[in-house]
Amino acid sequence: MTNPFADIANICFTDFETKALPGSDPNDSNLKTAGTYRYRKNAFGILQTFAVGDGPVTALEVRDFANGALMWKDVPDAVKRHHDRVMGGKAWYCAFNAGFDRNVWNECTYDYPRIEPRHMIDMMAQATVSNLAPSLEGMSKNLGRGGKQADGKYLISLFCGHGPATPQTHPAEWARFVTYGIGDVVEMREGFRCTRALTPDEWEDYFVSERINERGMAIDLAFVERAARIAAYNATVTNEELIRWTNGQITSVTQVQRIAEWVYDRLEDAEARTLLVTEYDEDARVDEDSDDLKVVKKLSLKKDRIEAVLAFFRARESRDGALGGQDKLIVDVLEARLYGGSSSPAKFSKMMEQHDEGFLRGQYVFNGAQQTGRFSSKSVQVQNITRSSLGQHEIAAIEMIGSLDI
Repeated sequence: MTNPFADIANICFTDFETKALPGSDPNDSNLKTAGTYRYRKNAFGILQTFAVGDGPVTALEVRDFANGALMWKDVPDAVKRHHDRVMGGKAWYCAFNAGFDRNVWNECTYDYPRIEPRHMIDMMAQATVSNLAPSLEGMSKNLGRGGKQADGKYLISLFCGHGPATPQTHPAEWARFVTYGIGDVVEMREGFRCTRALTPDEWEDYFVSERINERGMAIDLAFVERAARIAAYNATVTNEELIRWTNGQITSVTQVQRIAEWVYDRLEDAEARTLLVTEYDEDARVDEDSDDLKVVKKLSLKKDRIEAVLAFFRARESRDGALGGQDKLIVDVLEARLYGGSSSPAKFSKMMEQHDEGFLRGQYVFNGAQQTGRFSSKSVQVQNITRSSLGQHEIAAIEMIGSLDI
């Protein structure tokens, strides 16, 4: 049976460029910090490029940022004819990271007919299934092509933020910006030609995942806001303690390598030191009188390494009684890293930055783990939220977080 998704004549490749709405919060109009679903309410489309099948690439521009908009009446007739086929389930749009372009289509344009997840396939998903990079630049270079237009990042910073640049004030740069958008469609289409077309069943899985992304996951905003403040407060306190304990040699719980070296240099027992070492320099040796005969090349402060060192000190404490001053400092520093260095508390502030009316949307990535084909996650990384429990103390802890005012 012929795969309709493999026929390039059934595909309209498209790409959007957007600009922050005047007066919008800088964080909400920053795609990286806000995420697609929050960003879409704080931006408007200024450029859309199209190519129906093997046809020419065309551009729809907004040249008057103060009063203009991408309007459906201005869309090329070939795209409108293609759209009729899309609505009939016989054709599709295609974008790279299609969740973004679909949301821009629906929210950042004027009078465009709404499209649903099933109407747009994702070239990023098709690229990663073929084990290519999950970026248009990377995919293009993987295929032996030139990548994206070299000055693209500069042009985006010029026209897409809150800056005053317009097509009128910077005509030469705007012309390059349009060329940049056209080039993205060209590279996307070439990627489509060079990769395996997903089957209808595979695209159906993708459409389901995008519906899940649109529906989102409800969060308790009041709790999350309090938890974010507590996490920030705890980070400040922990960093102040680290400065005091180490006489300013360590100033942040995130300074992993510095903490590892500080701890290693103060561990008197060779057995404990080996617990942090992941690699030795086989060609170098230290003094023969030293407990360490090999020069350490790499240290690790992964959770299991820290827990092993802490277990070593717990055993010593159980055997010998209270720990000495330096050993107690080492334990304090390692515990600060173990509990204060977790990425989980930082997720609360990320939730506050990216929630859309109390929902986290757009978190899952179809085929994000390329070798296995399983889903991954971005932004808040919801699949990595800790599942540990405080047991009988959990209800009291939740109540406490909800009542604290930091």
